Amino acid sequence: MIWVDSNDINWKKEFVRFKYKDAVFTDDLLDEQCRYRDWENLQYWFRSVEKYCPWVRKIHIVTCGHFPEFLMKEHPKLNFVTHDQIIDAACLPTFSSHVIEINLHKIEGLAEHFVYFNDDMFITQPLLPEFFFRKGLPCDGLVLQPLMVVGEENFLGAVTLTDVAIINKYFNKRQLFKQMPRAFFNLHYRFKNNWTNFLELYNRKFSNFYNTHLPQPFLKSIFNEVWEKEQDYLQHVCTHRFREPLDVNQYLFRMWQLCSGKFYPVDILDRGQNYDLKFESLTEIKEAVKMQKLAQVCLNDHEHVQNFEQLKAEIIEIFSDQFNLPSSFER
Repeated sequence: MIWVDSNDINWKKEFVRFKYKDAVFTDDLLDEQCRYRDWENLQYWFRSVEKYCPWVRKIHIVTCGHFPEFLMKEHPKLNFVTHDQIIDAACLPTFSSHVIEINLHKIEGLAEHFVYFNDDMFITQPLLPEFFFRKGLPCDGLVLQPLMVVGEENFLGAVTLTDVAIINKYFNKRQLFKQMPRAFFNLHYRFKNNWTNFLELYNRKFSNFYNTHLPQPFLKSIFNEVWEKEQDYLQHVCTHRFREPLDVNQYLFRMWQLCSGKFYPVDILDRGQNYDLKFESLTEIKEAVKMQKLAQVCLNDHEHVQNFEQLKAEIIEIFSDQFNLPSSFER
């Protein structure tokens, strides 16, 4: 899991220095940086994992060097990882989640089978290891879709375009349809997903892959394979201090994993839900967390959040009611 403490004054000063060059540091310069905002709910992530996934062997938490005050560094299941342990010194400091994501495989002690979390993703019901991996493979689904709008209104569309361009460089879509048809058409998928994949047959190149933006199971060997093939480009991305349109991100590795056939087919639309944080979503979020209606949720911060402090308090109340006992990770 990757995490940033946006309240760290040293981090703030570094952020402003690299983002705004000669600007004088003020908190106002960080007001619109929602991607780094602290919702003060990280302790509930640890509580949810311990409660619902007690079988987890090791939790790797990746930060620039600061550490959550409530955590016990010496906990046997916890591995504290700093950016300088996995990213070249010449590329630091970095404020780009993309750079951190593409270097995750360098974490010392990382297992071949691992699940990648952002700090806004939570487990909301008891899960077995088989939810994430079966027969030694990540549970996932290959669902094709057109590429959405690329531009200012969809910055990540440009990143996806780069991801898919690399995939088309190494994988022949029509050959894959013939070589592993069950990856594209499967009884575990919904009819709609199979039909969508069928309609994508007309295009000889991949356009896009449906992503759920939920905890993602990976094979570490996939990261090594992609780095072996595209080391120069990935190293170039690492030089970006902030996210840029020509970046690649974690989805490149997921797409590569799918096109390699190294996954166990499941219905990915039944894995959880991604919510944009807003007052209108609170009822659904509350039901998902308290009634355990979903396996996983992602609470996505965004630029249009209204009344941040009030909304944060509402989210904390939902989680504190459900996870009211401290985990063994807490002091």
